[in-house]
Amino acid sequence: MRVISTVPGRRQRLFKLLKLQLMFLIISSGLCFYFVIYFFYKDVMIKSLAYLVGGFFFLASYLMYKDFLDTIRKSRFNYYWNMFRQYSPPFGAYGSMYILVSLILLIGDFLRGGYFALAVFLGIKGLFEVALSKEIRSIMALSYLHFELTGGNLDRLVILDSSFHRV
Repeated sequence: MRVISTVPGRRQRLFKLLKLQLMFLIISSGLCFYFVIYFFYKDVMIKSLAYLVGGFFFLASYLMYKDFLDTIRKSRFNYYWNMFRQYSPPFGAYGSMYILVSLILLIGDFLRGGYFALAVFLGIKGLFEVALSKEIRSIMALSYLHFELTGGNLDRLVILDSSFHRV
């Protein structure tokens, strides 16, 4: 039996999404540090501190995802499913929280002003997290299927759709 796989296209799509997220994170970090200087100069310490925390948050996220991108580039596709399953924090777990905090900061911006940029940055990061989690789940399934097919375990492979499986 001959198996034709178009999986590398999905892998390249994941790489492009991660590169785009890395670019967004480093730009967000730089802009947050700019706002730290701006609000410090205007003698508004609370907003300056909020942007300082945001800048370091985006910088730490950049470093984490840069390391993750380097790790998956070196790994074989067959073992992505195991690597993603063990990776902590789980991808997309905080996406809805970032969007919620973004909405809270938007309300704070309407009341006091000055938090709009941080709210937008967190909202976009939340959307990236949600998109990345969907892509990772898809890649995990493809990787496991590819692992089982190339390992010759096709006779033991059972795929259950959780929406139809009722207990």
